[in-house]
Amino acid sequence: MYSCAINEASPGSYDNYSGKILIKSSQNQTFSYNSNIIIYKNRSIIQITKPFIGNVMNINIYKNKPAEIYPREINSYLDKFLDDYGGNANEWLNQCVINKNNLNISKENFSFYCSNENGESRIRININLNEITVILLQKDK
Repeated sequence: MYSCAINEASPGSYDNYSGKILIKSSQNQTFSYNSNIIIYKNRSIIQITKPFIGNVMNINIYKNKPAEIYPREINSYLDKFLDDYGGNANEWLNQCVINKNNLNISKENFSFYCSNENGESRIRININLNEITVILLQKDK
């Protein structure tokens, strides 16, 4: 199991969300995980868990700085996404989830789409032929 010291590492105001992460591989295999996402102004913490197993992965995304993933070896396309766009991902989360702006970012072999409706934030990330869908609801602090 992996854990993250949230209060010690990032003091200040934050927003806390819980939800589901669905990962669909290029072979049409789908994996479902629970998630907890804490968004600060300059950092986001993503904790991915599996029922009955606990934490599967912790991701720290920083503004304009490389992301940290524990453990790193799980998904090579997720590693590639965070290596290429991790410095922007915190801003995208802030714009989408905190400010409730719809986003549609497209680049070669990559897209990031976010929408907000009925109190949910929905994020869809396509990397090559892999798709990550995130559905978030805000939690009480």
